Amino acid sequence: MLVTRAKEILQSVDMIWVVYQDAPIWIESIDPDAATAQVTILGEGNRVDVPVAELHEVGKVN
Repeated sequence: MLVTRAKEILQSVDMIWVVYQDAPIWIESIDPDAATAQVTILGEGNRVDVPVAELHEVGKVN
């Protein structure tokens, strides 16, 4: 994923399904200079910093 798209998802009023290593995540914040995102892995509650390039958009949550 591109940093610009991650920012759009973070600011969106819609809930958008994003995964990191096949696990659903919630984007908490973006560091555009480092191209990383702080994410919460849903179901686990772990908060980690990951490369934005490794995030994958699945689609809008209905």
